[in-house]
Amino acid sequence: MAIDYQNPNVVYFSANGAMPNNTSGGSMYKVLALGVLVDVSTGVILDADINMVTDLSVRYICSQLIGSHIDSEWEIILNRFDRLQIPAQRSVIVALKAVREKYQKYINCHQKYPLTEKRFRGNV
Repeated sequence: MAIDYQNPNVVYFSANGAMPNNTSGGSMYKVLALGVLVDVSTGVILDADINMVTDLSVRYICSQLIGSHIDSEWEIILNRFDRLQIPAQRSVIVALKAVREKYQKYINCHQKYPLTEKRFRGNV
């Protein structure tokens, strides 16, 4: 499925988590960065990316997120990360919780103050 990046319902959220010291990830990155694209009209995560040392880690983590509903499937998503047995597991979960919190704030704000097409284009 191709993502329509121009769709105003496709919103990018990102958050960080501290990488643990004395690990390969910690020696390469001081901060773990997680980014997700969410269709805010449905809550479904369309795409995800994360900085990790191995491509397999990136693919695994992203596969656990893409296609899931960031709110209604929250417990399911967290349970999936019990199987993530890496030193940065806590960092991933911290970043994921921060992304969900940003999503919830965005949704709450836009329910109170919906974007109009005119405002979306920057013509306020």
